[in-house]
Amino acid sequence: MTLNGENHDALCEKLGVDKAYTAVAVLLIGQPQAQTDGTTSASVRNTLEEKVSYVKSSGGT
Repeated sequence: MTLNGENHDALCEKLGVDKAYTAVAVLLIGQPQAQTDGTTSASVRNTLEEKVSYVKSSGGT
């Protein structure tokens, strides 16, 4: 899904971000989980709520 393309409004809604904002960068922070699926080597997936946190500024732009 592109950040600022045709799915911008849907992505903002899903992430709970005002549609007036434009994404500049996405920062992924974390480390690989030790637990993996032995057949596919896929890691266990977390929900969006478990992965994402927001830091909201108290003012300004």
